[in-house]
Amino acid sequence: STLAYTLFPYTTLFRSASFYTIYELSKEAGISEQKLKAGFFELYQQTIWDYANQMRMTLASELLQTKELGIAQIAEKTGYHSQSAFIRMFKKWYGVTPGQFRRQLTRIQNACYEE
Repeated sequence: STLAYTLFPYTTLFRSASFYTIYELSKEAGISEQKLKAGFFELYQQTIWDYANQMRMTLASELLQTKELGIAQIAEKTGYHSQSAFIRMFKKWYGVTPGQFRRQLTRIQNACYEE
């Protein structure tokens, strides 16, 4: 659909460190906020907010798989201005804090190398 071609380029914005409001996205796409929300839900079967959180949390989990960045840096790279807000959202999403996630991943990786 035409709306899909209109919205698709903007879905990648959710993997950036910037935070975009629905207002900004609608202006950029040249459609009303209501049409943006309805069209997005029709295409992705989830709200823009849920999609953005999914993209940010997926990126965070990928970044946590290496030791290159600290939690604060990952929070910033995923668009959070507050480390504590990032930790709360991550725990809500994955059921563990980012630090616990990283430690669990390290244990799993070490166990695989020992076999």
